[in-house]
Amino acid sequence: MLGRSYPSLVLASSPKTFFIDFQLAARHAGSCRECVRLLGLAFLQQGLSVSEVAQRLDVHTTTVRQWHSRFKHGGLEAMKD
Repeated sequence: MLGRSYPSLVLASSPKTFFIDFQLAARHAGSCRECVRLLGLAFLQQGLSVSEVAQRLDVHTTTVRQWHSRFKHGGLEAMKD
């Protein structure tokens, strides 16, 4: 599972899907931890692998996978502390 990338992170809110600008969301994050999570999602969206994101942000690969799962199930709201 290491090295898996998530190039098409989108949020479905209707029959249409839209692109989430995680970098913009990170700039407006309420905490540093939220900002790091959103930057991690931005890196995944850009096509970096889970292990590459973990290395760049100095976190474990499991943490990156948890961020992705939290986003999938709860959207941007789930990225907050």
